[in-house]
Order: sequence, then structure tokens, then C-alpha cells
Amino acid sequence: MYINYKPLAVFLRMIIAMGGTLLLLAALQLFSGEPQLKQLNYYSVIMLLITVIYYYVLSFWQINNTKKDKTCLAPWLKGTLMLSAIASCAVTHFLINGNSIPSWSDNFVNDTVTYILPVVLFVDWLLFDKKGNFKLFFPFIWFIPAVLYTVYVYVAVLVLDKQMNFFAKYPYPFDDVYPYPFFDIATNGTVTTVATLLMLAVGFIALGFVLFLLDMLPVRFRTFVESKKSSE
Repeated sequence: MYINYKPLAVFLRMIIAMGGTLLLLAALQLFSGEPQLKQLNYYSVIMLLITVIYYYVLSFWQINNTKKDKTCLAPWLKGTLMLSAIASCAVTHFLINGNSIPSWSDNFVNDTVTYILPVVLFVDWLLFDKKGNFKLFFPFIWFIPAVLYTVYVYVAVLVLDKQMNFFAKYPYPFDDVYPYPFFDIATNGTVTTVATLLMLAVGFIALGFVLFLLDMLPVRFRTFVESKKSSE
């Protein structure tokens, strides 16, 4: 599906950028007067920040863009943001929250980032991006931020753990020892933690290939229809 109407596309993308900005400021607790910049150490907040920046750039780029066949800027990055949002939603809902129904009144900002953001990003891609921009190797590129974040978590825990007395003058980056419970080797055990991370890696890459197929199918279908017409 593709809607070739730039004003509507720009409008939605500016809504995403501005709405994401409000969510980011709320996540950092800037409205309360007590900023919690350490929230920038969490994967979902990091990706939200990048998403906000990307959608501002994308909106202004599309306003100035005169090429009708160009509807997306840096498809590999857009896919990264979209897949990260979808994967974060799945991990939070099924692994962290135990498939429980979110309580919007208790944690509106986090629930909005978790459940609404991936839907909006997917709808934007579905409606306003010409399909066929994703490449076969993109799912592995989309997986890189998750790998880098995993490395960052364990390096931070190793280097900044107060029990090891390394760099004690620096603030600890997370509210707990680990930002998310599935990283916790002490509680879950090494085997369970490694198995969980491998399962998440396989699921992440598999989901990436699903997005790649969804992007490729309309192009293949259009090519098939055109070839049928030309052969008649």
C-alpha cells in the first residue's frame, strides 16, 4: 500500500517528531523540574531520541524533495528504528511484563513508547513509503544497535559496578544493576541469560526478514502483473 500525497505524509511525520519530542522530554522528567538524564542509558529512550531526530530531518527533507520516486530518507535507518520499536514492544509485553495488560494511568509515557510508537512508525512506512527500498542484508544492519547496547550494558556493569571499586566517582548508569531483567546474570544464571539473549537475537533477525518480505512483496506482485499484461 502506498499513498502518493506528500502533504499528508509530512503532516504525519511532523506529528511523530513532535509527539516523540514530548514523550522524550517526559521520559527524561524535564517537565517535573528534576531531570533524569540517566534515562538516556535505556535502549528504548536512546532509540526514541534517534527516532525524533530522524523524523524531523525526514519531514524537512520531504518538504524540499522534488523527486516523486523518493519517499524515504536512509531506508536502512528507518527500518532500524521501526524494527527496534516493534521488537522493544514484543520484549516488554511478553518477556518483561509477562503478557499483562498495560496500566496506562500508572505509566502513560512508557506505555505510549512501548505500544503506540511502533504502530505509528509501521503505519507511516506502510502508507507513505514506496516499497522495495529494503535490501536482503538490512535485517543484520537493523540488529547492530541491539548488539552494541548489549555490549554497553555488560561493559558498564563490569567497569562501574561499585563492588569492584572502578571509577566510583561516576554515577551508575541504570536504576538497578541491569537496565532490563533478562540481562541479569546473577539472578537468572549464565546459561539462562545467554539462552534468552540468543533467543531474542534470532527473533529480532527473523522479524527483520519479515519486514523485508513485506517490503519486497508489493514490488514482486507489481512486476508479476506487468509481465502478465505484456505477455497478453
